[in-house]
Amino acid sequence: MENQQNLQNFANNGGDLGANKETNVADIEMQSKIDKAVTKALQTQKANLEREYNETLQGYQNQLKAFEEKGLTDAEKAAKQLKAAADAEKSYKEMKQRLELEVNFSKMGVAEEDYKSIIDSYLKNDFISANSKIAEVIEKRANEIAAQKYNANVQNLPNPNQGNSNDGEMTKAKFDKLTYSQQMELLDKHPEFTKFLK
Repeated sequence: MENQQNLQNFANNGGDLGANKETNVADIEMQSKIDKAVTKALQTQKANLEREYNETLQGYQNQLKAFEEKGLTDAEKAAKQLKAAADAEKSYKEMKQRLELEVNFSKMGVAEEDYKSIIDSYLKNDFISANSKIAEVIEKRANEIAAQKYNANVQNLPNPNQGNSNDGEMTKAKFDKLTYSQQMELLDKHPEFTKFLK
């Protein structure tokens, strides 16, 4: 009888433990769901806060940048425009000087390949190099002119064999065939041919 009661108590306690176990499992699942929901909500809220913070910070940075640019832009634009104008003026003056020098060198008969490096040196204010190159050009030009005159004079030299036969010897028969003016010209150059007048 007593054993039956103990069994009954055991069954009753066991039954309570089983119910408590089911309740605990349900509570744990419920708590897990709640924890997940809370964690998700916190993560969402954190992401939203970070996004809002970044947007706000970016907005302030953009405003600061715009303010700084606005404050500096007018001065910078003026400086850039002045620099562009100065560069344009310098470029124009350089082009004008280059053109004037090219015209002068061309008038002197100097080739472009010779005067180009001289002009570059002048425009860089390297007068020592420019003057050295001018001396080279003058010497080259003088040699060219001298060669031209020499060649012209060589072409104008009379042929010493003119009026002679192919073998270089003048005969009385050949002399007699010449016209009077040819004979006189030949006698001026070769007085020894007077022997053919006899």
